[in-house]
Amino acid sequence: MTTFYLIRHGQTEWNRERRIQGHLDVKLSEEGREQALRAGQALQGEGIEYIYSSDLSRALETATIIAQELEMPVAGTLCDLREINFGDWEGMSIEQIAAEEPEAFAEWREDTVNRPVPGGESFGMMAKRVLKCIIDLGKKHPENKVAVVTHGGPIVYTLGWIMKLTLEEQLQIKIANCSISIVEYDPQAGEWEILKLNDTSHLD
Repeated sequence: MTTFYLIRHGQTEWNRERRIQGHLDVKLSEEGREQALRAGQALQGEGIEYIYSSDLSRALETATIIAQELEMPVAGTLCDLREINFGDWEGMSIEQIAAEEPEAFAEWREDTVNRPVPGGESFGMMAKRVLKCIIDLGKKHPENKVAVVTHGGPIVYTLGWIMKLTLEEQLQIKIANCSISIVEYDPQAGEWEILKLNDTSHLD
């Protein structure tokens, strides 16, 4: 049984400004670093054996701070744990996209699951790579506790997939910066169980 601790990266200034980050390499804010520190402290005593991270700096810095608190290294960075690639719209807000590119935005909103963002990915494309990455980690560490520091989209999809929600329904799940969600995975049976969802008690 693999126990996954799914952790969203700490806050960035772009999170505060509600700007789309996607694959752009935006760093943590001071508040984000403090959130990461608190997450690391909350995870002390959990028995985590491995920490993996998205290779984007906001996730990797979060993972590094957590790893320091747990007195262990980050085991590896994985590009498949990245947020959805928002292509031409990265750096913009949703309101800005709707105002400046109304036709393209309307077409995308009609089918966000299958229609890629201009120059980027669809939610379905992101979901496929993230799920494969998580399952591969479970097979690699079938009896371990593994922390995975990633982004809102990948965590939303993983939890929604476990709950057998459609991709459209999954978009209603809210995952806060530096929240901790815990799931168990049995690689042999292919069975999942959610133990904790979007826990932010360590940030209060």
